[in-house]
Amino acid sequence: MNGVSSRQATANIELQGHLIDSLTLSKVIDMVLEMGGDYRINDIEIGTQKKDISYVSLTVGAKDAAELESLLETLKPYGIKMAAQQETRLETVQDPAALAEKVYRLKCPKRIHIQGEWVDVEGNAPWVIRVDATARKAEVIELKDLKPGDQVLAGAYGVEW
Repeated sequence: MNGVSSRQATANIELQGHLIDSLTLSKVIDMVLEMGGDYRINDIEIGTQKKDISYVSLTVGAKDAAELESLLETLKPYGIKMAAQQETRLETVQDPAALAEKVYRLKCPKRIHIQGEWVDVEGNAPWVIRVDATARKAEVIELKDLKPGDQVLAGAYGVEW
């Protein structure tokens, strides 16, 4: 679709499954448009048999990073995966109390992409994900356990739901 390349913020996402008969692809595209975003289909493989799995790669765009994050959060229930080339965005904690207002505490991802590799996230509570990129470790912790200098997940890039 026209306009994705001119957007301030874009992300490459992938969907896999029974995308046509379940109307998942249609629902994702409708949601992108309803939220004021744009999309472009980069690649699509549609199964020819009922048992076949379909695949689509999309670029979605929004006017800024905050709207893109909101769009990606809304699309999570449809089983989106962020394309592997996008690294997880981390934020270093300066003041844990101040971070509590903006930290991403929504649905916990299964894996995140750090330094070219997928890393499993340990735990499954809706708190915050602390990341140790050197040890290639990501864990769910409560906000009260954050310390200055900790790195936390700061967005939906490089995240597998």
